[in-house]
Amino acid sequence: MFLFAAILLKSPPQAYEPELTTPLFRTCELLTRPGCVLCDDAMAVLIGFQNALPAITAIDITGDPQLERQFGESIPVVRLDGRVRFRGAVDPLLMQRIVDAGHTRLLHIRQEAEERHDASSDLIRF
Repeated sequence: MFLFAAILLKSPPQAYEPELTTPLFRTCELLTRPGCVLCDDAMAVLIGFQNALPAITAIDITGDPQLERQFGESIPVVRLDGRVRFRGAVDPLLMQRIVDAGHTRLLHIRQEAEERHDASSDLIRF
């Protein structure tokens, strides 16, 4: 069992391919700066989840004093719907958990909407 777990941990994460027609988030921002190797790695991880994300907006913080002050040495930073999800390296396994949670949330929202629709349809019938 330990060997199996070790193999799973060493296996590269697979690209996320859900049965979605719309992204799980409204915005995906990658705060970066020129020459940032971790930023390139972060972009590669995000691209692996492109089916669950909207278009990735890369924002160069150089020249923006507020962003420089706020994030300075924390680059790269990933914000989903304006919420900081990663500072520094982007862990593909944690990204998978975020996407899975978003997918679960979306399924619950859809299910509740269907239940409300069904309940209102029942009221109309005589």
